Amino acid sequence: MDILNKYDIPCGPILSMKELAADRSLRESAPSWKWSIRAGQVPHRRQPDQAVAAAPEVTRSPLLGEHTEEVLRTTRYRRRDLATLRAEGVI
Repeated sequence: MDILNKYDIPCGPILSMKELAADRSLRESAPSWKWSIRAGQVPHRRQPDQAVAAAPEVTRSPLLGEHTEEVLRTTRYRRRDLATLRAEGVI
């Protein structure tokens, strides 16, 4: 970082999640929230340049196969084909 700072190139350390959670200056300068996943809650920090009026809505990622039928409906599959796939346990 010393070399980059010498040439006025913006830079900073790359911190682990544990280091980020423990960093006092980040806790004081950036609002945070926790979002839930199957394994528990994950702390998350907003970037200092983001608006701080309200935390964004954070939702889970889709489960494996959750939207398969919806996606197949947008392709060449017809309802009859989807019914067959469903009956055979493919989807």
